[in-house]
Amino acid sequence: MKAAIKGANMGLVGSDNSVVEVDTDSLGKYFFDSTMVKPNTTYVVRASGLDAKNSHAPDGYLGNPKWKFTTKEYTESYTFTKDLELKIYIKPIQPEQPTETKKPIVRPSNTKCGNCLLLQKALETTIFKNWGRLCRDSSRTLTLIDTSRFFQNCGLKDICIRKIELSNEPGKFKGKNIFQLGNNQEQYMNFLIVFIGESKNKIYSITFFQPVSNQQIVLKYKCGKNKIKLKRL
Repeated sequence: MKAAIKGANMGLVGSDNSVVEVDTDSLGKYFFDSTMVKPNTTYVVRASGLDAKNSHAPDGYLGNPKWKFTTKEYTESYTFTKDLELKIYIKPIQPEQPTETKKPIVRPSNTKCGNCLLLQKALETTIFKNWGRLCRDSSRTLTLIDTSRFFQNCGLKDICIRKIELSNEPGKFKGKNIFQLGNNQEQYMNFLIVFIGESKNKIYSITFFQPVSNQQIVLKYKCGKNKIKLKRL
């Protein structure tokens, strides 16, 4: 059974260039009176229902049906009747655009090795001891600036009886700016920046960087069964 459509727009276009519009009522009916329809004229009626929205058609109705009639052959009053059909408009579902998903950066905190164990093992390697001259001046404290905050709450063991401290301030430690320490070799090696690189095929990297001398050492490692294998890149 066809349902009546309230609020559909009905247009009447005459051969005399006249244009009239009305809306259908609650019963879906429309009417053009004698002031709108003239003798000896041909008319086209068209219907549009995109704005006729209701609970059955929340997006309106689709279609542009037309009907043509003429009054040229009529000398007396005559009532023309014609039903025009519209279909419920259903908006097409737009496919979701694929979004580029970045692979999550895997950090050693997600592995069995753990950040603190990794850092301790890296400090104990002969490679790092020689590069950082850790055993040459055990009276000075080595400060590691943990810019990425991966090593918070790590209790590090002393290396060559040298005390190791961690700081999470990227630029300052105890009021001293590490980028303004000068080139005093006895002093600049006491401050190092440390951070972890992302995983590539389950192989990670840990970097120690000295900002004053612009020197760095990068150790790559692989975790497995609570064992860490370190190798210089």
